[in-house]
Amino acid sequence: MKRLSCLVGGNFNGYPQFLKRYALDLKLCGYIETLQDGRLEVVAEGHEKDLERFLHWIKRGNPASQPRILDTQWSESTGLQGYHIH
Repeated sequence: MKRLSCLVGGNFNGYPQFLKRYALDLKLCGYIETLQDGRLEVVAEGHEKDLERFLHWIKRGNPASQPRILDTQWSESTGLQGYHIH
């Protein structure tokens, strides 16, 4: 199991809910947190092929959003449970 962490900037209209739906569809665990400067930290844990699919949706966004990935890091899973928006 792997962990994907992305720092995302841009316009986020409906974006966190959009990503959460895909994370749950892919059976990923993790969270989306809005940072004080307005960027999002998107973290997901699961099988690497599912995380690669999720990364595609992080980059693409929904029709109302314009995300820009600022940083991406891969590491080992830490055992997160569920998928949450903070």
